[in-house]
This record gives sequence, C-alpha cells and structure tokens, in this order.
Amino acid sequence: MSLEYVIGVDLGQAHDYTAVAVLERELRETGRKLKRYAYGGGHELVPELEAIYRVRHLERFPLGTAYPLQVERVKELTHATQRLRLRDGERAKVRLVVDQTGVGRPVVDMLNRAGLRNLTPVTIHGGDQTVREGTSYRVPKRELVSVLQVLLQTRRLEVAAALELALMLQREMLAFKVEITKSGHDTYGNDWRENEHDDLVLAVALAAWAGERVPRLGMLRYG
Repeated sequence: MSLEYVIGVDLGQAHDYTAVAVLERELRETGRKLKRYAYGGGHELVPELEAIYRVRHLERFPLGTAYPLQVERVKELTHATQRLRLRDGERAKVRLVVDQTGVGRPVVDMLNRAGLRNLTPVTIHGGDQTVREGTSYRVPKRELVSVLQVLLQTRRLEVAAALELALMLQREMLAFKVEITKSGHDTYGNDWRENEHDDLVLAVALAAWAGERVPRLGMLRYG
C-alpha cells in the first residue's frame, strides 16, 4: 500500500528542548465499500483505507543548540529520509511539519532559505478552532492531543522499543493531560514530574496530525 514519511519538529525556546520525530505513514486496506455514482446509476466496490503510523526516529537537540545548527540537522534528517527507497524502488515522499509558535516563525524562514519546500508551519493555540492560512495552520492543542489519542486507542501508532527515547516518549504520552480552564480554553502539562518537558510527544503529535488532517504535499524539493 501507499507509504510516505512525516517529520514533526517541536521547536524549543531558550530553556526547552527541540524534538524531532520521523513517522512512517502507511495506508492499509480494511475492506471494501460500495460507491454509487450520482449520474448514470453506476456503482463499484472501492477499497476502504486507513493510515497506520510507525515512529522510526526520535531526537532531542541539546539545550542551547543554536537555531542555524538545528536547521542544518532537520535538513540532514529530511534528506536522509527522502533518500529511502520504497518497495517499488521509488524514493520516499516526505512531509515536514514545524511548530512555529513563539520563536518558530524565524526558524521556519530559515528552513525555507535552506532549500526545504512544501513544509507545513503550525501555530499551536489554546482555542477550539483550526484555521488554515495559506500553507500554514493555527491548530488547537486539544486537536493534536485528540488525534494522538485516537491513533493510540485504535492501535494505529507504533513506537519501536529499540529507539533510545522510546521510554521517554511513552512517559510523556501517559503523563500528558488536558485541563479545561474556566474561560473554556485548554491548559496542558505533565503531572508525573513538575518540570518535565512535552517536546517528544508534541513532535509526534504534529506529524500524526498532519498525516490525518493535511492534504498530501508530495515529495519535498530542494534548492
């Protein structure tokens, strides 16, 4: 079935980690359904498809890593992923989804100048509406979390136990919670340790959200 990769990047500020997650996205057939055509009375059986995701790579940049170095590493990972050969011999299709909340906008500009194209910048907020602004999106954090929860509950998200940061990711997933404030907006945190970060789970959530919600962008191009 169709196979591609989605790379999620959660950009950290001065005292936060930047995390990168590479997810393999595969469409699999779950059955067949009858499709009827409005004109001519014709019909046919078409496949029903769903996507499954495998976390193939997790990475945290050391605290204090300069943004130009982060951009170079993201570009390197994207190039390496794009060079993967699929079963049919074609090169892998790759999508890049970057959190541009806070300091992220200048870094997204740097990624564009580095030659990465067709990336999807995402601004995360505490409201309840997703808004598309050209190639960018404003996405409620609750939607990122809900997409991740659905994938986990339906066993459509797999994390390779051999990954060095797999246990940390699992802890973040278990600890992540949503609190509805009196204003109706969301606040988020980790309750298993007061100062724990949520960068890994957000990187995975960004990639999974894009795989489920954003139209396919095709293969990344490099300048």
